[in-house]
Amino acid sequence: MPARGVAPSTPDAPVNFRRFRFASPTGLTGRGVVSEALRRGLARGARTKRFDWSLVPFILVPVLLLLISGWVALYGEGGAWHAERLRDEVARTQRQLAEQREVNARLAGEVERLRNDERTVRRAVGEDLGLVEPGSTVFRFPSATVSGR
Repeated sequence: MPARGVAPSTPDAPVNFRRFRFASPTGLTGRGVVSEALRRGLARGARTKRFDWSLVPFILVPVLLLLISGWVALYGEGGAWHAERLRDEVARTQRQLAEQREVNARLAGEVERLRNDERTVRRAVGEDLGLVEPGSTVFRFPSATVSGR
């Protein structure tokens, strides 16, 4: 029989933990460590120490800072939401710019024709000012309106 406090030499031999005296990680010592741990509730996950409230600021402050910085990164000035709105506005402005460039090109062509083509000048004077050349016959038609008949 092995000496008291020494484990049996064969690895297959059953071990009776109540016979041995040793220090456990939970701080319990003496005979019957397992039964004493069960009696105190440590094996079931019971707490041995009360909550240390002095650590709350060290936990709460970084969490709040992370939440605030995340909110600012998403919704603040220069955040993701603001950047998306600016991208939409840039795209809309570029579409308007392309439309205005088309209008400007059309008007520049008309100005060039008015400067160089006499027939275009006569047509514009007749349409815009209602003037005609002497000896011309003018036909006026009533404007097309929808009547109730």
